[in-house]
Amino acid sequence: MLVTVLVAAIVLLVLAAFFITAGIAGAIERLPRNRFAGVRSPETLRDDDTFRVANKVAAPTMIGAGTILVFGATGGVVLSGWLTVVAMLAAVVAAILVAGAGANLGIRAARAVPAATGGACSTCSGCSIAEACSPQDGCA
Repeated sequence: MLVTVLVAAIVLLVLAAFFITAGIAGAIERLPRNRFAGVRSPETLRDDDTFRVANKVAAPTMIGAGTILVFGATGGVVLSGWLTVVAMLAAVVAAILVAGAGANLGIRAARAVPAATGGACSTCSGCSIAEACSPQDGCA
């Protein structure tokens, strides 16, 4: 039982380090767009600025989720019996809820970021020179 608790605690601490590192990088605007860390949705991955804003907004909750996981790992090692399982599971559920709430806030912030200039009105609209140079529907 002790080995299982220690392995679970180590897993929680590794996840905590991941969340805290991503949260700090997002807070100081050093988290690059990537496949693994940060808030990743179609809204946040639109461009670098949008990703930066979304992850800056979500950073406090990511750090909070990591901190909750640290407390869960500590509680799992310090407590005994069924309280070990309860502490670790409660920490995982709480961390998921907190990180999810932060991701939701980040996505909302990403939606509020205006689209980069040079969007649909300056992209190729056809194969002929006349079609490519003419304004597209809805463009001024």
